[in-house]
Order: sequence, then C-alpha cells, then structure tokens
Amino acid sequence: MSLPEFSVRQIVLVNLLFAILLVTGFVAGSRIPIDVYPDISFNTALVETVWAGASADEVERLVTTRLEDEIRDVDGIKELTSFSQAGFSTIEVEWDETLSDIAYEAAINELRASVDRVNDLPDDADEPLIRELSVSEVNNVVMIAVKDVGGVGEYALREVARDIERRVERLPGVRRARLRGDRDRELRVLVDRERALQYDLTLAEISAVIARNNQNVPAGSLDTGSREITIRGLGNFPTPERLAVTVVKKSPEGNHVTLGDVAEVRDGFEERRIYGRHNGAPTIIVGVSKQPEADINTLVADVRAFMDEYRSRLPRSLRFLLRGLGIHRVQSGDLLSYLIFEEPFVNRLIELGYEDARARWSELERFFASDD
Repeated sequence: MSLPEFSVRQIVLVNLLFAILLVTGFVAGSRIPIDVYPDISFNTALVETVWAGASADEVERLVTTRLEDEIRDVDGIKELTSFSQAGFSTIEVEWDETLSDIAYEAAINELRASVDRVNDLPDDADEPLIRELSVSEVNNVVMIAVKDVGGVGEYALREVARDIERRVERLPGVRRARLRGDRDRELRVLVDRERALQYDLTLAEISAVIARNNQNVPAGSLDTGSREITIRGLGNFPTPERLAVTVVKKSPEGNHVTLGDVAEVRDGFEERRIYGRHNGAPTIIVGVSKQPEADINTLVADVRAFMDEYRSRLPRSLRFLLRGLGIHRVQSGDLLSYLIFEEPFVNRLIELGYEDARARWSELERFFASDD
C-alpha cells in the first residue's frame, strides 16, 4: 500500500499525527532562544593598556614592546599586531584557526598568564585588559541612555550611570555592560611658578612628592583564626583639601611647605574625549551585550523590568530611555528596520539628538517613497 493510499484510508490517524506535529513544533519553536547574530568568534584577542599622558613613543617602548616580548612565546598564535598611540596600547593576537576548543581555552589562559608575568610596566599605567573578540562581545543588544534634564551635574549623572552598569551586569544573560561618555574624576594641581621659586621647588620635585603619596600599598594579611584579612595602605587623595595639605618640602626648623602654599588644587574631571547629548541634555550611554546562549527577548524584558523598577530611585532631574535590538519583538520586519536604522542610530546616539536622527530617517523614507 502506497503512502497516499494509506493517508486517504486513515484520515483520522493522519489528521491526528498532523495535529501532534503542529503542537510539538509550536511548543519547540517557542522555547528556542531568539537571536539575531550567531555567536561567531573572530579568533582574535586584544590586549589593551591605558597610560594617560604618555606619548606614542613612550607607550611603544615602555608598554607595547614589553608586553609583546612576553606574549610572542604563547602557543597557537598565528599573527601578532600592535598599535601604539598617545596614552593607549593595543596588541591584537590572531589565533591559529586549527586550534580545538580545548586548545583555544588553554591558549587564552596562557595569554593571561604571560600578561600577568610582565611586572615592569610604568607605575602610573593601568592594568592590561584582555578581551576576546566575538559577535556577542562587539554588538550591544540594548542601549540605556541616562540623561541630565535638571542640571544635577556630571558627577551625579556619572554615579547613577555607574550604579546602573553594576546592577545590569548582575542580570541573568548579560555578558557585559559598558559606559560611553563618562569621565573619571581628576584633581588638577596648578603650580604658581613664582611661589615655587621662593621656596626653591621645581615642578619635578612637586610631582615626585605627589606621586609618592598618591598610591595604595599592600601591607600583608592578618590571620584572626576564623578568617584572613588583607591589609592595604590607602594613600589616595579623596578631596582637594587633603591634597593641598601634603608637605612638599621640609626644613630642620619645622617650617614645612605644603602643596597649597605653592599651588592651587582644583576638583574636576579628566579631559573629555566623547560628548554625550540627547535632545541637548548631557547623556551617558550604558551598552549591554548578552551571553551567547541568552534569549534576546528575555534579556531585554529583564532589562526593561529592572529599569522600570529602578526609575523610582532616580533623582527627578534624571531620565533614561532604552534603544536597541529587542525592544520590540524580533521579527523579520523588525530585523530589517534594525539593520537599516537602529544600528547606525545607536552608534551615533552620542553625537546626534533623538529628534534629529528621527527627522533624518523620515527624510530618507520620503526620498525612497518619491522614487517609487
């Protein structure tokens, strides 16, 4: 008996099998994690080091070269490329494509160990940061824009954005949350040349005194029996007033010279490199990337629920908005609009106001409509 003949004679059984397959497919499809980009590894790792205030030549000689000398012996490296610029070092490690998953993880661990072995980097350089490049690492599925609409100031805006960053990273499925448009706090010392000459002080001497006092020093550990306590000597200057009373020159007679006697100390932020604006209001962006196995709709729903709950904690002068893929349910039309509109919009949110970007998109829509 042929299959068509059997199907005609057993109509009830065939319809029942069809209904079972339909229900099973619907249930299975609803449980499949939704994603837009496959989790593809770029087979590349980046070693990034920040050394603020250093020239490109200093970064090359004192940071990049020392790291390269240690990294080049790691097994599995296909190509090693470095870039040195003022204040920043980047070493790109391209792995051999033939590495198995186990060998790749071993190579990454060996890379981390080799970077940790470099102990002669400049004291004021940041710790090297190792990043594995993958689609999940590069693409943000959600962007949280925190904006100051009431003039509370950059410090309050930054602290709220950093608090959101820390809390969002604890959500299930979040791989990383990263700030864009924030600045680190900075104390600036403006030395009066004439007063410094009166006390026979040079800029190099003043700078050396500040550097010696502005550092955290490990002081061992204390075993209390039930636990072990790590002890550190904290020498950071929390306020301009604390920095101003630092003794920069001592005399046998006890007439000590403080920093405030020869300089003015100002509280502020580091030099701005990225400007964040939304409808003219200062803005800091929190970019959220997801874990490879996470469902994009579930993740965005969790982020939205968190921000709705966090709204009550925000000062009245601060607002936030969510943009990015997954804010609406992912369908083919949503994906097309994201690839054409959302991705450039999100990447340029810091440069353009929302209304300006929407207006430009409307102009494009009218242009294409007129061609039709």
